[in-house]
Amino acid sequence: MTIPRLLPLLWMLLAAAAVSVRAAEEYELKAALVLNIARFTRWPPEAFASSPDTITLCLVEEGVLFQPFESLAGKSVGERRLVVKTAQPIDRLDQCHILFVSGYSKSLLPRIFAAVSGRPVLTIGETPGFVEFGGIVNLIRQDNRVRFEINLEAARSAGIAISSRLLKLAILKPVPNKTP
Repeated sequence: MTIPRLLPLLWMLLAAAAVSVRAAEEYELKAALVLNIARFTRWPPEAFASSPDTITLCLVEEGVLFQPFESLAGKSVGERRLVVKTAQPIDRLDQCHILFVSGYSKSLLPRIFAAVSGRPVLTIGETPGFVEFGGIVNLIRQDNRVRFEINLEAARSAGIAISSRLLKLAILKPVPNKTP
């Protein structure tokens, strides 16, 4: 094969590598955001009855892009050490204090929300409409930045309190009006 014929292939490979690097950087930022959001969140004491020294971050959907989240293991959230694990199967989320749901998991949202309903689990997603579906925090891209939306009603229903300092930085999402 001649060099002119290889150039388009080379450009495609370089473009794919650049997209991969950008995605990895985005997930490093999202992992840092998840950690900091957790640090400004309070759970009821009974949420830690079985594990008083740890707080567990569960990840829905494994993948290379979760490496930044796995690097959070051992960091502190208040006086607790962060444990990171994958949430499999979906119906067994009883050990999770924080649940990060990737954008690839949108079809699983009804099962996920049913599994954590009424439990003190900080649900964090990256799917359009995540907070409208019942999630607590949604990481979004806005003006070339990663921002976050918060559904205060979902947080209250889960028994979770979010710091007013964090709320000042958030986009607060009202609960959809269910009456016609």
